[in-house]
Amino acid sequence: MFGTASDAAPGSVDRIDLKLKRDDGQWWNGNLSFVAPETRLSTATYNTVTKLFTSTFPYSAFTDQTTYYYSIQAVDKATNELVTGTTNTFVIDESSPTADATLPKAVIAGGPSEEPTYRPFSTLTGTAFDPFVIGVSSVSMEDLGTGNCWDGVSAFNQTCPNTKPAAGTTAGPIRSRRTASTTRASR
Repeated sequence: MFGTASDAAPGSVDRIDLKLKRDDGQWWNGNLSFVAPETRLSTATYNTVTKLFTSTFPYSAFTDQTTYYYSIQAVDKATNELVTGTTNTFVIDESSPTADATLPKAVIAGGPSEEPTYRPFSTLTGTAFDPFVIGVSSVSMEDLGTGNCWDGVSAFNQTCPNTKPAAGTTAGPIRSRRTASTTRASR
């Protein structure tokens, strides 16, 4: 994490104190763990020429699906502190979203090693879920006979994958495959 800090002349910044709080109220203690009492650390490096400070935390300090609050406080050489420190909020999200497609009823049920067979259909619907906002959702359809992907308009003439934005509020990265006379779908 990094940022800038400065002081009005003739003062100069002496150090940057920081605090890292997890959403359960625990504070980073600078020694590979979170603890209950609020902990203020003076571990950020500060370059007096560029006015840039940096602070690093080990990757192991962060937990998936967790919100963190990172606070900084500038202190000058006369020990005056910034009246109101700065706090930034961020979330660690390492989990992939889930998606599922809703297909029309199968025309012929496949055998033990086959996928069900479908008539051509005009709409592919589905849902997607993530505890946090899903930023991008897309669909790619492939013709298994030619190996080409759908162009998003009317033909299977594109190199795969050829993803198109999914429309509506329910979407997910769903892949559909089409053969010459039937349509097969898989995720």
